[in-house]
Amino acid sequence: MIQDASTVKLQGELRICVRDVVFNRIIRRFRFPNLVCRGAKTALAKLMSQDTVPADYEQNKIWAIYAGTGTTDPLTTDDTLKTPVFKKVCTHPYTVNSPVPGIVTVEMTMETGEGNGSTYTEAGLCSRGTLADPNDPAITGVLLYARRVHAGITKVLGMTIEYQWSLQVQL
Repeated sequence: MIQDASTVKLQGELRICVRDVVFNRIIRRFRFPNLVCRGAKTALAKLMSQDTVPADYEQNKIWAIYAGTGTTDPLTTDDTLKTPVFKKVCTHPYTVNSPVPGIVTVEMTMETGEGNGSTYTEAGLCSRGTLADPNDPAITGVLLYARRVHAGITKVLGMTIEYQWSLQVQL
């Protein structure tokens, strides 16, 4: 085991904003730290490795936010959400090093016609995996960067759920 006085730490924060688009108002806001999972550590190590090939880089980069109905507390060893229901690619481009160095922020919005009828209680920040479409059943190699369980949000027509996820590298 490598031991050194300096350490690198990954810290995450998830913000969720639930909007009623009919009346143009915010219904609920959440902001909380989240658990960074081993997928993020694996991706970081691969990025620093000189053995990383372009295909490996594409598969391991942050890509999508998943929403689900699981309620089991997150563990650093989690590889996926407990009950994934909705998956969507994050809005590009991502925000990097703004306003604080060492932070990457990604966003995804579940629009009014998407994901209706479920009560979402968990969210996960995921890598691209082998395919660009997170909903393709043939996708493999997805890494779970971070996971959070939260109070239930029942998604209905006329509502959007905005997810904003930040990961910070701290020295």
